[in-house]
Formats: sequence, C-alpha cells, structure tokens
Amino acid sequence: MENEEVQKLIQLREFAIQYYSSLGVTAQTSDVAVTKAKDAASFSSSVVTSIDALIANYVTFTAKDTSDSED
Repeated sequence: MENEEVQKLIQLREFAIQYYSSLGVTAQTSDVAVTKAKDAASFSSSVVTSIDALIANYVTFTAKDTSDSED
C-alpha cells in the first residue's frame, strides 16, 4: 500500500470519528436517538465511495442482486 493510500485511510478514519463524535454522549448511553436519515446516508455513502477508491486496484466490483428472492 502506497503512502498516499495510507494517508487517505487516515483521513477516512478521522471522518468516521468525527461523525461518531457528532452523535454526542447519547450514542454512548442510550439505545434511542434521532439522526436524520439524510445525514446517515451521506456519511455511509462517503465512506463506501472512499473505500472503493482505495481498493479499486486490488479488487473487481460486481453488482449485487438486491431483489427479494422470496415470494
């Protein structure tokens, strides 16, 4: 892994820590919290996109069938 990729992983880790910290004490002490779905989706999308970019040279991505196979 190149130094640039390691730096990007460090940035991604910091991003995840910042998001977790933004949840506040409630995330550590309560099972219930209010978080905008839009914020959670944006965070998740950003993390996945960043990971994809870092591992793209090492893996091949294929589409996953998400259709419900049970009728």
